[in-house]
Amino acid sequence: MSDRLYGRSCQLIITSPDGVGRTYSGITPPALARVEEQDGQIQIINPEQAKDCFRIAFNVELTSESNSNLATVSIYNLNDTSRAFIEKDGIKIILMAGFGPNPQIIFAGEVDGDKTKSEKNGADIITTIESGEGKFSLNNTVLNKTFAPGVSIEQAIKDVGKDLGLPINSKDIKSEKFNQGLSISGSPQEVLNNLTKKQDLEWSVQAGILEIKKKNGTISDEAVVMGPETGLVSIPKKLSDGLEFVSLLNSLLRPGRPVKIESKFLKGDNFFIVRKVQHQGDNFSGPWNSFVECAAPKEFKTFT
Repeated sequence: MSDRLYGRSCQLIITSPDGVGRTYSGITPPALARVEEQDGQIQIINPEQAKDCFRIAFNVELTSESNSNLATVSIYNLNDTSRAFIEKDGIKIILMAGFGPNPQIIFAGEVDGDKTKSEKNGADIITTIESGEGKFSLNNTVLNKTFAPGVSIEQAIKDVGKDLGLPINSKDIKSEKFNQGLSISGSPQEVLNNLTKKQDLEWSVQAGILEIKKKNGTISDEAVVMGPETGLVSIPKKLSDGLEFVSLLNSLLRPGRPVKIESKFLKGDNFFIVRKVQHQGDNFSGPWNSFVECAAPKEFKTFT
């Protein structure tokens, strides 16, 4: 394994329905490098190998729409016990990726047992998992609830999130109450669609969080700065209503996040809102990138 991998790292955390969790590390040796001073000289110390470092490859597709985000994750050469554990019905996965010893979450989802398979490819046995973010909860839950008079939209949405096991980021919800009370019934998608449209909001599940925001709005007021010094690796390409770019893999890039593009090739406004992201990586070889599509803000706003 070469230092040309630039310290890419990932972890796959898998939890069974009965709450048993296992972590498979894909933190490569360059990610564990440390800087030391010896006899007045600065030296980079690279360990020759990482303990229990698995090869992990993934393709993660994220969108600001309310349908499930999707991920395909492949992990190489697990033993029989680990393969049997991963192939159980109803497991949940968290995929973390980045650079250095502390990768960050880029996907959190659920898996049907028949969406996991192991195949031999030459000398390798590759176990591949297909997962949807919030897929099982959104598709297999039926809600029937009655709220007392005075309940707010935010309280109702938080209660739905609690039933789904999802924390909520709801900075754009206005204070509004149902003076006559509220009854909800149906699938989580139907209920969330009905509640959010009352204030012209939209919802999606991102990295295990139920995000509620204004249509064409943002999930944060803090912009991710993308330039040659911060991971931008392509010339931004203008679209009819935004732009697209490629960067080194960056977990901060997720739908609804504002970005500031610093490029000499971009004229005019340089603030955009992420609409779609594809994180693609393999910790042993090949790409380690985020492919991003952005929309231009519909209204002027100053981001930090």
